Amino acid sequence: MANTIWEKDDEYKPKPVSDEMVQMAEAKLQVTLPPSYLELLKQQNGGWFIHNAYPAPQHEDFDEPFIEVEYIAGIDQNDGILESEELIEEWGMPKGLVLFNGDGHTWLAFDYRETSANPPIVYVDNYDEVPQVIKIADTFDEFLENLYTVEIEPDEDIEGYSPVTYSKEEFENMIEQDDVESLYDILNNDDYHIDAEEDWYIGKLLQLSTHHDDKIRTSVAYNIWNWYTSELDNERLNQFIDIFKADTDPDIRDYAEMIVEKINYSLEDLKREMSDQHSDYGHDVISRITHKGNSHFVIQRDGIWILESHDGTKQHFDSIEEFFKGATLSGIPLVDAWGDVKKL
Repeated sequence: MANTIWEKDDEYKPKPVSDEMVQMAEAKLQVTLPPSYLELLKQQNGGWFIHNAYPAPQHEDFDEPFIEVEYIAGIDQNDGILESEELIEEWGMPKGLVLFNGDGHTWLAFDYRETSANPPIVYVDNYDEVPQVIKIADTFDEFLENLYTVEIEPDEDIEGYSPVTYSKEEFENMIEQDDVESLYDILNNDDYHIDAEEDWYIGKLLQLSTHHDDKIRTSVAYNIWNWYTSELDNERLNQFIDIFKADTDPDIRDYAEMIVEKINYSLEDLKREMSDQHSDYGHDVISRITHKGNSHFVIQRDGIWILESHDGTKQHFDSIEEFFKGATLSGIPLVDAWGDVKKL
């Protein structure tokens, strides 16, 4: 199962996990992670499955004969299974679980409450006032062996779906009332939208960047790094960087460094990333860049280098050397266009 479980067409697949990261995670969690889980992460550090279902146990909690399972979380300092402690506290779940799949209301987890190794796999239901923890497999190996594929009918309501929209006044009231949970949900959920000009919203993010709650400040830092680094002017961006650098939370200070890395992203950085990832097989997105507002992807697919533009146009090259000689952005040679390039 471990040899075939990952979705082969997932172009955003993460790099394989390192031994150092595994050691760090096990030390932090104080557990021994299942060997079959680590074997998967040595192929790629989390991602989407080729299967999407696991048999549901006989239990009143399940209306369907299967549990939907689309991905597995990997190991990252600010993401993946190392978020478990924070999420468990946020959702009031039992300590001793290591979460590897879920969306808040339901989770799949390694259950280390009575062991430090070879844990059973549990399903956690947070819809009730007290979370229900239901064992679904004795081991992670059993979990992998029983995954299968079903055709899931789309929800009829999804076609007409639109995000929940809040007005400027509602968002300001949340800030004034210090409604931490609502602010956190909006900052971290694509299903929520603020009906306001981007400049106004950025101003509110700047205000929240010094909020008393760590998770609000971290969410702001993530949003600036992930969404707005390539959008903001230097003056406003430097304001955020200075605030993040001075924060007491090391994770937020890390975001400041990551933003600076994006700003200073050079042709030499791109060359190094391409050289470090060079192989004759697989499909990896090596870098995402924007040129004058248009996004582009640097991709390696089965030993071929591809520069794919936002409109689907693709330029193919047999080597890194050919890539840097022939690649163009909006008809301009890559080297000449780089002054207007920003890393996404």
